[in-house]
Amino acid sequence: MLDGLWTATFQSNQQTLGSGVVVITGDTILGGDGVYYYEGSLSIEGEIGTIVLNINRYGPGLGLFGNLERFSLQLSGRIASGEIRLAGFVRENRNLQFVAHCVKRVEIKIE
Repeated sequence: MLDGLWTATFQSNQQTLGSGVVVITGDTILGGDGVYYYEGSLSIEGEIGTIVLNINRYGPGLGLFGNLERFSLQLSGRIASGEIRLAGFVRENRNLQFVAHCVKRVEIKIE
Protein backbone atom coordinates (compact mmCIF):
# COMPACT_ATOMS: atom_id res chain seq x y z
CA MET A 1 0.00 0.00 0.00
CA LEU A 2 2.76 2.50 0.88
CA ASP A 3 5.63 1.11 -1.23
CA GLY A 4 6.65 3.80 -3.67
CA LEU A 5 8.27 7.14 -4.40
CA TRP A 6 6.89 10.04 -2.37
CA THR A 7 7.47 13.79 -2.49
CA ALA A 8 7.66 15.56 0.85
CA THR A 9 7.22 19.18 1.90
CA PHE A 10 7.98 20.31 5.42
CA GLN A 11 7.94 23.36 7.65
CA SER A 12 9.73 23.85 10.96
CA ASN A 13 8.73 25.87 13.97
CA GLN A 14 11.75 28.01 13.02
CA GLN A 15 9.66 29.14 10.00
CA THR A 16 11.93 27.38 7.50
CA LEU A 17 10.57 25.36 4.58
CA GLY A 18 11.96 22.35 2.77
CA SER A 19 11.15 19.63 0.28
CA GLY A 20 12.59 16.31 -0.76
CA VAL A 21 11.79 12.80 -1.89
CA VAL A 22 11.50 9.51 -0.01
CA VAL A 23 11.17 5.91 -1.10
CA ILE A 24 9.21 3.55 1.11
CA THR A 25 9.67 -0.20 0.76
CA GLY A 26 8.12 -2.28 3.53
CA ASP A 27 9.24 -0.71 6.78
CA THR A 28 12.32 1.01 5.28
CA ILE A 29 12.50 4.66 4.23
CA LEU A 30 15.29 6.21 2.14
CA GLY A 31 15.39 9.72 0.76
CA GLY A 32 16.99 13.10 0.61
CA ASP A 33 16.97 16.73 -0.39
CA GLY A 34 19.61 19.21 -1.57
CA VAL A 35 21.52 19.14 1.73
CA TYR A 36 20.74 15.88 3.56
CA TYR A 37 20.09 12.20 2.93
CA TYR A 38 17.69 10.23 5.12
CA GLU A 39 17.37 6.61 6.19
CA GLY A 40 14.99 5.15 8.67
CA SER A 41 12.02 2.96 9.52
CA LEU A 42 8.23 3.07 9.55
CA SER A 43 5.81 1.27 11.87
CA ILE A 44 2.02 1.39 11.55
CA GLU A 45 -0.78 0.72 14.04
CA GLY A 46 -4.19 1.21 12.45
CA GLU A 47 -4.11 4.52 10.56
CA ILE A 48 -1.29 5.99 12.67
CA GLY A 49 2.30 5.69 11.53
CA THR A 50 5.52 6.37 13.40
CA ILE A 51 8.69 7.17 11.50
CA VAL A 52 12.22 7.47 12.85
CA LEU A 53 14.73 8.98 10.41
CA ASN A 54 18.48 9.39 10.71
CA ILE A 55 19.46 12.54 8.83
CA ASN A 56 23.03 13.10 7.54
CA ARG A 57 24.49 16.15 5.79
CA TYR A 58 26.18 15.53 2.44
CA GLY A 59 25.99 18.94 0.76
CA PRO A 60 26.52 22.64 1.41
CA GLY A 61 23.84 25.08 2.48
CA LEU A 62 21.34 25.48 5.27
CA GLY A 63 18.88 22.75 6.06
CA LEU A 64 15.50 22.90 7.77
CA PHE A 65 17.19 23.34 11.17
CA GLY A 66 20.27 25.33 10.13
CA ASN A 67 23.74 23.76 10.07
CA LEU A 68 23.16 20.47 11.91
CA GLU A 69 25.53 17.78 10.60
CA ARG A 70 23.47 14.78 11.67
CA PHE A 71 20.37 14.24 13.74
CA SER A 72 17.38 11.96 14.19
CA LEU A 73 13.74 12.83 13.60
CA GLN A 74 10.70 11.19 15.14
CA LEU A 75 7.39 11.72 13.36
CA SER A 76 3.89 10.41 13.75
CA GLY A 77 0.57 10.97 12.08
CA ARG A 78 -2.17 9.71 9.83
CA ILE A 79 -1.15 7.31 7.08
CA ALA A 80 -3.34 6.95 3.97
CA SER A 81 -2.66 5.15 0.70
CA GLY A 82 -1.74 8.28 -1.27
CA GLU A 83 -1.04 10.87 1.41
CA ILE A 84 0.80 11.09 4.72
CA ARG A 85 0.53 13.99 7.20
CA LEU A 86 3.00 13.94 10.07
CA ALA A 87 4.26 16.07 12.94
CA GLY A 88 7.51 15.52 14.74
CA PHE A 89 10.64 16.74 16.43
CA VAL A 90 14.41 16.42 16.45
CA ARG A 91 15.16 13.69 18.98
CA GLU A 92 18.28 15.47 20.21
CA ASN A 93 16.34 18.72 20.79
CA ARG A 94 12.55 18.43 21.16
CA ASN A 95 12.22 22.22 20.82
CA LEU A 96 12.98 21.81 17.09
CA GLN A 97 9.62 20.72 15.66
CA PHE A 98 8.11 20.42 12.21
CA VAL A 99 5.20 19.21 10.12
CA ALA A 100 5.44 17.19 6.91
CA HIS A 101 3.07 16.41 4.06
CA CYS A 102 3.95 13.54 1.71
CA VAL A 103 2.23 12.62 -1.55
CA LYS A 104 2.75 9.31 -3.32
CA ARG A 105 3.96 9.81 -6.90
CA VAL A 106 4.98 6.33 -8.11
CA GLU A 107 3.96 2.90 -6.85
CA ILE A 108 6.63 0.22 -6.39
CA LYS A 109 5.30 -3.27 -6.97
CA ILE A 110 7.16 -5.79 -4.81
CA GLU A 111 6.94 -9.31 -6.15
